[in-house]
Amino acid sequence: MHDLILAMYAAPLLVAAFWDLATFRIPNTLNLIYLALFPLAALLAPGPVEWLWHLAAFGLVFVVGIGLFSFGLFGGGDVKLLIVAALWLGWHHLLELVVWVAMAGGAVALLAVLEVSPIGQWLLALLRLPRILVREEVIETGEDSPRKPRRHIPYGIGICIGGLVMASKLPLL
Repeated sequence: MHDLILAMYAAPLLVAAFWDLATFRIPNTLNLIYLALFPLAALLAPGPVEWLWHLAAFGLVFVVGIGLFSFGLFGGGDVKLLIVAALWLGWHHLLELVVWVAMAGGAVALLAVLEVSPIGQWLLALLRLPRILVREEVIETGEDSPRKPRRHIPYGIGICIGGLVMASKLPLL
């Protein structure tokens, strides 16, 4: 059961990371599958499950995630993925999850900044490699305002890395 529960936790994170890297989106369907796998894994867990502590982590990250999304700091799919990862890890490991996700996401963001820097663009051109960590789109700000570029970074990669680092501490194992 240990390996099955671990696979149920890790597989959606990996799929989300690769999907986010390829499309700059994390599908709602994937997040719903990840969410639905939690009660199944909890039923398969060898010991008791502290449901309230798992739901408390889910609720806190939900509230904070809404704020991050509303300020444009996180995409909706990223927030949903982080919320479900918090549900899986529960309250007792939430701070550690957030720290690992922040470090991994920061590394992805740093690589993305390097990718769009003049030196990074020159190196990518020299090696004939595509830009993979940043997608730019132009946002219309109004008739009198100039068009404003917005950069997207696949933060699902950082959530995946942080979540996988925490896999050994999964309470359901």
